[in-house]
Amino acid sequence: MAQAALGAAMFYLQRNLIDVEILSQGRFEGYVPPDEEDKSSCSSSSGIRYGVGGDVDNIPAAPQAPNQQQQQQKQQANASTNHLTLDGTTLLNLEILTNTTTNTAQHSLFHTINHCKTPHGTRLLRAWLLRPMYHKHDITRRCDAVTELLSGSAALALSESLPLMSKLPDVERLLSRIHSMGYTDSSSSSSDGKNSNPHPNTRAVLYEMATYTKRKVEDFTKLLQALRRCVDIGECWKGAGVEVESAGLLCRVVKGPSEGGCFPMEQLDQELQWFEENFDVQAAKSGHYEPAPGVNAEYDRTCEALDDVYAQLEQYRKDMCSSVLHCSASAWK
Repeated sequence: MAQAALGAAMFYLQRNLIDVEILSQGRFEGYVPPDEEDKSSCSSSSGIRYGVGGDVDNIPAAPQAPNQQQQQQKQQANASTNHLTLDGTTLLNLEILTNTTTNTAQHSLFHTINHCKTPHGTRLLRAWLLRPMYHKHDITRRCDAVTELLSGSAALALSESLPLMSKLPDVERLLSRIHSMGYTDSSSSSSDGKNSNPHPNTRAVLYEMATYTKRKVEDFTKLLQALRRCVDIGECWKGAGVEVESAGLLCRVVKGPSEGGCFPMEQLDQELQWFEENFDVQAAKSGHYEPAPGVNAEYDRTCEALDDVYAQLEQYRKDMCSSVLHCSASAWK
């Protein structure tokens, strides 16, 4: 039923031509319940037992010890399952999102622990509450990261990062918008690699091009500023004495690859410097943005080809004026 509902939602999004904006990245993950193997093993072990006097009792047979293959399948299923799924009744009874008295978010678990500074952080916390972790070692790693944040130099770095985080826009939504701008439908590509039937958004004639261009440039500028603040946040954690271990979750989040983490601060800083040097925001807002020489090789080759054509036309004009029209070149423009 859930898959059917998702399919219906995607159908109507495609019908209204807004599936690219809403589901631009299209990342879905199937959920396999942890007890799926237990249910299948129990159903396969059920049988028919003959009672006294030849009566047939349709009751389950005595549980048998699972073989090695079933144990391996169960271990693989548990390894592939990272989260649990809570149904609506459980969420209501535990007051995860709303309380049972007034049916509002006030005094619920989400309302009580939500101290997030960014919109995407708030959505992530809500997703964590709706899909709690399944494996014990993942829960332990997250608890260790929280404990480390509350003491020592990590707590000082956190206090310096919070003002910067509060100024961040909705980076997740901005990334989705920027991603949809460069969308091309690969299913409609022709044999020569060209897109024969792109999305209507790329084929539409916008009579208010300056307005739409300004809006896109503003989104892109906000994203660049947000990523620059992310780099500044990473700078706050450079001197923090975070536990540098492969299992340290906090280290993997706030440290760069050179320090044992996963945050690409150096690479992101270089990319942002390139955009800051070669991207004129004010010119792009007016709709007359022209890349600087050396930014785009294809654009540079096109400009050189146009210059050659203009030079040939100018030489042709001079030849016609001198040999055919017998007039000065300045008289014929």
